[in-house]
Amino acid sequence: MVVRLTQAVWSHLREHKKKAAFFAAVSIASVNFARNQLEERRIFNDYCLKARDYGREPIGPLENPRKVTVLVGDQFQNQKTWRKFEKYALPLLHFAGLKVDIAELASAYNDEEVEKEWKTSDTLYLVGNDSEISKRVAKQIPKLAFFPGGYDGHVAEHLLPKSYPLVRWYCQSAMAVIAGVCRNGSAVKCKVDGKPAYLAISCLHVGDIGETGDLKNSVLRKVKERWFYLRKAITHRSSENFHLSVAYAEPCSGCKRCSYIDPNALTKPWWSWLFLWRNPPSASDRQASTNKDVVNERCGEKLELVLSTSEISAFNNLNSDEPKLNIAFGPEFMSKWDYLVEAWRRVSSGNPYLTAESTSAQKTIDASECLIELQPKNLPVRRSLFSDSIVGRCALIFASFREKRKRSVLSSMASKLRPQTKEKTEKSDGQTSESLKTSAVDAAEVDSEPPMTAFESISYERDRSKVREKISTPKKARVKMVPVVSGALPVRPDPPYLISGPEDRMACCSVAECYRFTRSSHALLFIAVACLLIVIFVTALTTFNLK
Repeated sequence: MVVRLTQAVWSHLREHKKKAAFFAAVSIASVNFARNQLEERRIFNDYCLKARDYGREPIGPLENPRKVTVLVGDQFQNQKTWRKFEKYALPLLHFAGLKVDIAELASAYNDEEVEKEWKTSDTLYLVGNDSEISKRVAKQIPKLAFFPGGYDGHVAEHLLPKSYPLVRWYCQSAMAVIAGVCRNGSAVKCKVDGKPAYLAISCLHVGDIGETGDLKNSVLRKVKERWFYLRKAITHRSSENFHLSVAYAEPCSGCKRCSYIDPNALTKPWWSWLFLWRNPPSASDRQASTNKDVVNERCGEKLELVLSTSEISAFNNLNSDEPKLNIAFGPEFMSKWDYLVEAWRRVSSGNPYLTAESTSAQKTIDASECLIELQPKNLPVRRSLFSDSIVGRCALIFASFREKRKRSVLSSMASKLRPQTKEKTEKSDGQTSESLKTSAVDAAEVDSEPPMTAFESISYERDRSKVREKISTPKKARVKMVPVVSGALPVRPDPPYLISGPEDRMACCSVAECYRFTRSSHALLFIAVACLLIVIFVTALTTFNLK
C-alpha cells in the first residue's frame, strides 16, 4: 500500500511540476505566517503575565492609581500604528491597573495644555512617527514615552536590536511605562543660517536619498520606493555636490577641562558632623571629581577638514556614554546610475540614510561638536574663514552638550525639571575653553541663543545683551537641513523617554525565547510540512481520479 502510494505521488509530481511547485510555495508561506502568529501570541501572553503582576500590587487607601495620558493625532486614529497600539500596548496598561486617558495630539501644541497634561499625568504616551516626537522637544515635557510605530522609527532602532520582532518593540514600550524604565542619551542642538535653533535626537541628513517619508507604510512600500528613485534618476540630473569646510572636536569621556563639579557639594564645614545638614555627594558629583584629575590634551582641540561631498548624515550615538556624533560624508560625485544603485541598496537594507558602515561613505568622523560651512559651488574653499570666533560664521552647527544633574528625577515619575544653568570658564596654557552645564533647556532659549562650541573665544554670559561682539560674515549658500528624527530628550542624562533597551530587565522574554526558532529549524519545518501537504494533496487527487 505504501509503495503504491509513493509511486502514485512520484508520477503525479513528474506530470504536474508547476502545480506541485506552486502548491509547495503556498504551503511554505502559510506555515511561515502561522508560525509568526503563534510566536507573537506567545510573546504577548508573556508580557500580559508580567503586566498582571504589576496590577496585583496593592496600593494605599488614599493613593490614586497612576495616570497615563495617550496623545494620538487624527492621522493615526485609523492607521496601522494605532491599531497595533490598541492590540498590544493598551491591554498591558489596563492589566497593570493604570488609568489611561486618550487625548488629541493637537492639544500638545499649546503650552498651557501641555503643562496641564503633565501636571495631571504621571506619563505622557505619544502614538505617532518620529516627526511628531521631534515636535515635543521644544515643549520641555519632563517624561515622555513613545510607541515605536510607523515606518520611520529610527529612534527605536537605535535603542532596540533589529533582530527583535515588532511585537516585542510594542510590548516593551508599554512595559517601560508600567515599570518606569528610563533610557539616558544625548541631544543635538542644530542651527542653520541664523534661523532659530532646534533640538534633535537621532539623525540629521542632507542629500537626495531618503525622501520617501510621505509614502504610506503598505505591503508594496519597497516597490513604490524603487519606482520613486527610478523616476527621479531618469527625470533629474545627477546629484549636486557641496564644498565643505568642517571643524570638529573629538569626543571626550571626561577630563578636568570638560567636567564641572560644584566645590560646595564636596567640601563640608567642620561642624557638619554634628548637625548632618549636608547630603552626601551624588554619583555625578563623584564622577566629576574623578574626571577632575584626568588630563586629556585633545579635549576641545579643533580639527579641520576640507572636502566635497554630495551627502551628509550625522547620527547621534544614543548607546554611547559620552555625547558623540557619527558623521558620514558621501561620495564626491554620484552619476544617475550610481544614485540608482545606492538608493535601491538602501531600500533593500531598510536604512534610507548614509551610515559609517555604508560602502559609499567617503569619510567618517566621530565628534562631540562639529561646525560645517557650506559654500556655493563656484566659490573656492578657504581655510581662512575659520577664526577664533567661529560661531557667527558657520552655516550649520551641530553641538551636543552635557547636563549637570543636581538631583535625582528617577524617584518620581511626575517630577518636573527646572531650568538651571552653570557657566565656568577655565584658562590653561593661554587657551580659553568653556564648559557648559545646563538642565532642561528652555524653549525660548533654544529659539534665541546661539549654540555653544568648544571653539568659542568670547566669554559666555547668561545675559546675551552683554555680548557686544558682532562678526560680519559674507552671505553663504543656504542648505535645507531636515531633522529626520528627534525625540523628547532635551539634555543628558535625565531621561524623558521611557523605552527599555536590550540590557534592561524588561527586555528579557523567557517564554518567547524558548519558542524562538533558528534558521535551520525553519527550513526543516517548512520542508516537512510542505512535503506532508503535497502528499495529502496528491493522494486526494489520485483517490478522486480512481473513483
